[in-house]
Amino acid sequence: MTYALTHFLNPQSVAIIGVSPNPSFINAILNNLLRWQYDKPIYPVNPNYRDIAGLQSYARIGEVPQAVDLAVVSVPSRMMPDILQQCEAKGVQAINILTSGFEEITGAEGARRHRLLTDFAGKLSLAFQSGGLALNMVQICVDRQIGLAHAISSGNESDLECADCLEFFATDAHTQVIGCFVEQFRHPDKFLAAAEQCAIARKPLVMLKVSLDEMTETLCIMHARHLPTGRGFGAITFSGGAVGVMSDLAADYGLHFPPIHEAGAQQIREVLYEYGTVNNPIDLTGQAVYDPPVQRAAFEAMATDPNIHTILIASGGTTLLDKQSPMGKVIAETIHKYPEKLFVRTSQMYGVLRDKAFGAPDPVDPVSHLDGVPFLQGIENTLRAARALVRYAEFQRQRQTGTRGDEGRGDTSRRAQALEMMRAAPGQALTESAGKQLLALYGIPVTSERVVTSAAEAARAAQEIGFPVAMKIVSPQITHKTEAGGVVLHVVRADAAQAAFARIMHNARHYNAQAELHGVSVQEMVQGGRETIVGMTSDPQFGPGIVFGLGGMFVEVLQDAVLRVPPLDTDAAREMIDALKGAALLKGVRGQKPADLSAIVDVLRKFSQLCLDLRGVVQEIDINPLLVLDAGQGAKAVDCLVVPAKEGILQPNS
Repeated sequence: MTYALTHFLNPQSVAIIGVSPNPSFINAILNNLLRWQYDKPIYPVNPNYRDIAGLQSYARIGEVPQAVDLAVVSVPSRMMPDILQQCEAKGVQAINILTSGFEEITGAEGARRHRLLTDFAGKLSLAFQSGGLALNMVQICVDRQIGLAHAISSGNESDLECADCLEFFATDAHTQVIGCFVEQFRHPDKFLAAAEQCAIARKPLVMLKVSLDEMTETLCIMHARHLPTGRGFGAITFSGGAVGVMSDLAADYGLHFPPIHEAGAQQIREVLYEYGTVNNPIDLTGQAVYDPPVQRAAFEAMATDPNIHTILIASGGTTLLDKQSPMGKVIAETIHKYPEKLFVRTSQMYGVLRDKAFGAPDPVDPVSHLDGVPFLQGIENTLRAARALVRYAEFQRQRQTGTRGDEGRGDTSRRAQALEMMRAAPGQALTESAGKQLLALYGIPVTSERVVTSAAEAARAAQEIGFPVAMKIVSPQITHKTEAGGVVLHVVRADAAQAAFARIMHNARHYNAQAELHGVSVQEMVQGGRETIVGMTSDPQFGPGIVFGLGGMFVEVLQDAVLRVPPLDTDAAREMIDALKGAALLKGVRGQKPADLSAIVDVLRKFSQLCLDLRGVVQEIDINPLLVLDAGQGAKAVDCLVVPAKEGILQPNS
């Protein structure tokens, strides 16, 4: 498939079937080939014209006298079978179809037309899929003077798909950064394998999720001359308002702006105006725009600070940089003097790049890029892009150290035990007790408990475990125990335990008369701790995804949770904690002791292995809550729900 893309991206001749002098997508393709002086043969094909745009037009592709490498086709979908047969007879190497009316049509007719394309596997490109987004992205790059190596829309992906494009880009000498938008993954394993090739080639892969603006800035910053060597950021602005916005957003996005080291801060104070304040981010004030000594002092201070690895230079408008202006000279000499630092220029807003700001003198040498310094727009998306860059740098460092390579290799005998536990409850959720046994098998701490079948046993178990205790119904058919009235907390006496047992069993029978009641679980009550959640849900294509978040209202109302794909190593688990908006609550605020973060990391790593071992067997696992005690005291799973995969949808790994 990779070699097939050569015919699309570097064709030796192009036939344009269905082109006419009238304005259209395919007419624009012909005009672009002529405008940008494509130096290979171009053959318009349309029986209604003798020549188009000064080129001879042919009635059928078979009449073209020379070989055709690529055919670009825009005809009604009903004509495609005949066109494909003509192309096959001509020996066309690749076909790019700009036609709707295949999978877009519901029902048997759309499927039939789509199969007509797939029958020509190996020879064709496809109609644009999200072609509008692709065109918008190209337009943004043109407006921002961002150079493009290749732009492809993969269409309905009957043959070539996004993964083939990634595979090609991974080995393409002209590609450094890859942007990607996927509506549907045809072959997830193939896509992940191609993404791995991009990672090996150290080519960042930027996936569009929400905003084209955010994607643009992320693509821009990934063009930096090198990756940052650490997480520390410095920012130089000429606006107090920009400092405020940047400081607030940095906290939201988990970006670290350390204080400027004292020697550097003093260097700035010596030249900064009396109304200026030395912070990070720093406001040099509007006056400093025309004051190179102040600019130079700030750049020098941040460039020599060992805790600052990336320096953001925030200007006001969306203008090019005049290399011959005082500021342009300061920036150029600083980036040349400190090549180990990463510099990023950004504006405070979005807009079309202008040669100069309003009222400014005409530029002498305006540029849109400078020696590997990305030019971004908008503070918010710049900080999002900066976060992505730091994460990518850490990802590559982990790959170099090989920390992820040892993860995901489970104990085969333990996996066999886990599978046997799942087979013991065919087609139904495990009871909480069975779920905790599964967690304990993988070394995840759980609360002490005993399952009892009488009130007298409940009293004895409570005394042995130690008051206070929690008591919960045990039934595979009752997964929402609280809703069923099957939970009693803070039981502090033996007689109360007997009464709680009777009440729980009564409520359970009333809630579901057909439910199997295995008894009541008497459990230790963990005192104190912070509530967190750990969960897994399995995607039919990509397999398990692991969720970690703060419990209670934080996940229900604020939706403060992080999703990652296993395997998780120590660094990845710590990153999940740091990525939470409320991470500070776990690290200790307002005099609180920090939670046992090492215990969370340990649970996440072990849970990751459990999820990999039961891939295809389990649809969902929910540890809610995982109570995390103070540093050094560990964590315990208080409740656990394990839901098996639906038969016929997910199958266990071999």
